[in-house]
Amino acid sequence: MESLPDFSEKISKTYAILTQIAPILVANQGKNVIGGAYLVRIVQSNVKGRRLYLKLRDSAPLFIHHSEYPAAVFIQTGPDDYPVAGRGLTIRFTPNTPGDPSVGIIKAEEGVFNNGNRLAGRRLNGDEILSGKGLQLDGNFTIEYVKLYRYK
Repeated sequence: MESLPDFSEKISKTYAILTQIAPILVANQGKNVIGGAYLVRIVQSNVKGRRLYLKLRDSAPLFIHHSEYPAAVFIQTGPDDYPVAGRGLTIRFTPNTPGDPSVGIIKAEEGVFNNGNRLAGRRLNGDEILSGKGLQLDGNFTIEYVKLYRYK
C-alpha cells in the first residue's frame, strides 16, 4: 500500500494564516468582497471581485522553489484595499468597473493580523510587486496587503 504524503506542516501553516484572517473574513461575510483561488494543474485563472478582475497564475516559472499548492484568499476591506493570504501565485489586477483602464499598486506590505488588526511588516517593491502591476507570492505562506489605484 502506498503511503500518503505528510501534510501536517502544510496544514499547520494554512491554519495559522486562516486563524489570523478569520476576524476579517467573518466581518466581511455576505458582503461579496471575499474571493479565493486554488490552482490545480491550471496555469492561469481569473477571479472576479466587485471592482476588479484578478488574473492568477502559478508563480513556479518565476521561482526556483515551486509551490505545490498555489492558493490565495482575497478580501476587499476598503475601496482599494486588499489583504491577500496565500502562496505560490502571481496576481495581476484589472478593473471591471467604469473608469481609468489600468490598476497599479500604491503600497504593498507583508504583515500579520492580530485580533483582526493588521500589523504592517516589510514594505514590498520592485520585482515583488511586478513593478507596481501585481503581487508575487512565493512558495511560503504569507499575508500581504495592497492598496491600489487606477490610472490611464
